[in-house]
Amino acid sequence: MKRWIKKREFAVYYTLYLVFNNSPFNIGEAIDCLSPFMSKRTALNIIKRLRKMGLIKHEKDLEYTVLDPHEALKMMALKYMLSRIKRRLKGKIEVMNITGSRIKLRILDESIRKIIEKSPLIDAI
Repeated sequence: MKRWIKKREFAVYYTLYLVFNNSPFNIGEAIDCLSPFMSKRTALNIIKRLRKMGLIKHEKDLEYTVLDPHEALKMMALKYMLSRIKRRLKGKIEVMNITGSRIKLRILDESIRKIIEKSPLIDAI
Protein backbone atom coordinates (compact mmCIF):
# COMPACT_ATOMS: atom_id res chain seq x y z
CA MET A 1 0.00 0.00 0.00
CA LYS A 2 1.62 3.23 -1.15
CA ARG A 3 -0.59 5.61 0.78
CA TRP A 4 -3.07 5.71 3.64
CA ILE A 5 -6.73 5.32 2.89
CA LYS A 6 -8.77 8.51 2.37
CA LYS A 7 -11.98 9.33 4.27
CA ARG A 8 -14.34 8.50 1.41
CA GLU A 9 -12.49 5.25 0.65
CA PHE A 10 -12.64 4.29 4.31
CA ALA A 11 -16.37 5.08 4.44
CA VAL A 12 -17.00 2.82 1.43
CA TYR A 13 -14.76 0.08 2.82
CA TYR A 14 -16.41 0.12 6.25
CA THR A 15 -19.92 0.30 4.78
CA LEU A 16 -19.20 -2.75 2.63
CA TYR A 17 -17.77 -4.53 5.67
CA LEU A 18 -20.86 -3.76 7.77
CA VAL A 19 -23.25 -4.88 5.04
CA PHE A 20 -21.44 -7.96 3.72
CA ASN A 21 -19.01 -8.79 6.56
CA ASN A 22 -16.87 -11.68 5.23
CA SER A 23 -19.47 -13.12 2.87
CA PRO A 24 -18.88 -12.83 -0.89
CA PHE A 25 -20.75 -10.16 -2.84
CA ASN A 26 -20.87 -9.12 -6.45
CA ILE A 27 -20.06 -5.69 -7.77
CA GLY A 28 -23.73 -4.92 -8.51
CA GLU A 29 -24.74 -5.52 -4.90
CA ALA A 30 -21.97 -3.24 -3.70
CA ILE A 31 -22.95 -0.47 -6.11
CA ASP A 32 -26.62 -0.79 -5.07
CA CYS A 33 -25.57 -0.51 -1.42
CA LEU A 34 -23.56 2.65 -2.15
CA SER A 35 -26.00 4.27 -4.63
CA PRO A 36 -27.66 6.61 -2.07
CA PHE A 37 -24.24 8.13 -1.33
CA MET A 38 -22.46 8.35 -4.69
CA SER A 39 -22.73 7.70 -8.40
CA LYS A 40 -22.18 4.27 -9.93
CA ARG A 41 -18.89 5.37 -11.52
CA THR A 42 -17.53 6.80 -8.25
CA ALA A 43 -18.48 3.66 -6.34
CA LEU A 44 -16.84 1.45 -8.97
CA ASN A 45 -13.64 3.52 -8.95
CA ILE A 46 -13.40 3.40 -5.16
CA ILE A 47 -13.97 -0.37 -5.15
CA LYS A 48 -11.16 -0.72 -7.70
CA ARG A 49 -8.87 1.39 -5.50
CA LEU A 50 -9.73 -0.66 -2.42
CA ARG A 51 -8.98 -3.84 -4.37
CA LYS A 52 -5.57 -2.48 -5.40
CA MET A 53 -4.87 -1.58 -1.76
CA GLY A 54 -5.73 -5.12 -0.70
CA LEU A 55 -8.76 -4.18 1.41
CA ILE A 56 -11.17 -5.97 -0.93
CA LYS A 57 -10.21 -9.36 -2.38
CA HIS A 58 -11.28 -10.45 -5.85
CA GLU A 59 -12.52 -14.03 -5.46
CA LYS A 60 -14.16 -14.97 -8.78
CA ASP A 61 -15.52 -13.21 -11.82
CA LEU A 62 -17.23 -10.10 -10.34
CA GLU A 63 -17.24 -11.61 -6.83
CA TYR A 64 -15.44 -9.94 -3.94
CA THR A 65 -14.94 -10.22 -0.18
CA VAL A 66 -14.03 -7.48 2.30
CA LEU A 67 -10.93 -7.88 4.47
CA ASP A 68 -11.52 -7.76 8.23
CA PRO A 69 -10.76 -4.23 9.59
CA HIS A 70 -8.36 -5.62 12.19
CA GLU A 71 -6.35 -7.36 9.47
CA ALA A 72 -6.48 -4.26 7.25
CA LEU A 73 -5.17 -1.97 10.00
CA LYS A 74 -2.46 -4.47 10.90
CA MET A 75 -1.36 -4.69 7.26
CA MET A 76 -1.31 -0.89 6.86
CA ALA A 77 0.59 -0.35 10.12
CA LEU A 78 3.21 -3.00 9.32
CA LYS A 79 3.80 -1.60 5.85
CA TYR A 80 4.18 1.90 7.28
CA MET A 81 6.58 0.72 10.01
CA LEU A 82 8.55 -1.19 7.38
CA SER A 83 8.94 1.95 5.26
CA ARG A 84 10.10 3.89 8.36
CA ILE A 85 12.73 1.32 9.34
CA LYS A 86 13.97 1.14 5.74
CA ARG A 87 14.52 4.91 5.71
CA ARG A 88 15.99 5.13 9.19
CA LEU A 89 18.41 2.21 8.87
CA LYS A 90 19.18 2.33 5.15
CA GLY A 91 22.12 0.11 4.32
CA LYS A 92 22.18 -1.49 7.78
CA ILE A 93 19.31 -3.94 7.28
CA GLU A 94 17.84 -6.12 4.58
CA VAL A 95 14.10 -6.72 4.62
CA MET A 96 13.16 -10.37 4.24
CA ASN A 97 9.33 -10.20 4.36
CA ILE A 98 6.22 -9.49 6.42
CA THR A 99 4.56 -12.57 7.93
CA GLY A 100 1.46 -12.41 10.09
CA SER A 101 2.11 -9.53 12.45
CA ARG A 102 5.93 -9.49 12.27
CA ILE A 103 8.59 -7.96 10.01
CA LYS A 104 11.55 -10.22 9.24
CA LEU A 105 14.89 -8.43 8.81
CA ARG A 106 18.47 -9.46 8.22
CA ILE A 107 20.84 -7.24 10.18
CA LEU A 108 23.86 -6.18 8.12
CA ASP A 109 25.40 -3.92 10.78
CA GLU A 110 25.66 -5.58 14.22
CA SER A 111 25.86 -2.20 15.99
CA ILE A 112 22.09 -1.75 15.57
CA ARG A 113 21.06 -5.20 16.86
CA LYS A 114 20.13 -3.83 20.33
CA ILE A 115 17.86 -1.20 18.78
CA ILE A 116 16.15 -3.73 16.51
CA GLU A 117 15.59 -6.32 19.24
CA LYS A 118 13.62 -3.79 21.36
CA SER A 119 10.70 -3.90 18.91
CA PRO A 120 8.06 -6.59 19.35
CA LEU A 121 7.18 -6.25 15.66
CA ILE A 122 10.58 -7.32 14.33
CA ASP A 123 12.24 -10.71 13.98
CA ALA A 124 15.95 -10.15 13.42
CA ILE A 125 18.09 -12.74 11.67
